[in-house]
Amino acid sequence: MLPEAIHQTKQADIVIIVGTSLQVYPAASLFSYAKPSAPVYYVDRAPASTMETQSRSNFETITDTAASGVPKLVKRLIDDQ
Repeated sequence: MLPEAIHQTKQADIVIIVGTSLQVYPAASLFSYAKPSAPVYYVDRAPASTMETQSRSNFETITDTAASGVPKLVKRLIDDQ
């Protein structure tokens, strides 16, 4: 299952992480497999900060609940097209 998740992450044009502490591995490391050009959005009401999140220039943290933050992010991404 993890190899397929890594494969899908490598293919993604956008990566959205929702509601996690980024402390449980190996799932917490999945976003590091994203293409360098793929923006990564992290939606969590109490987001964690790691060296990996800080070192990625196109990583955006959205401090909000999943129920509120995800619809706002989706709307923004649609409006930006």
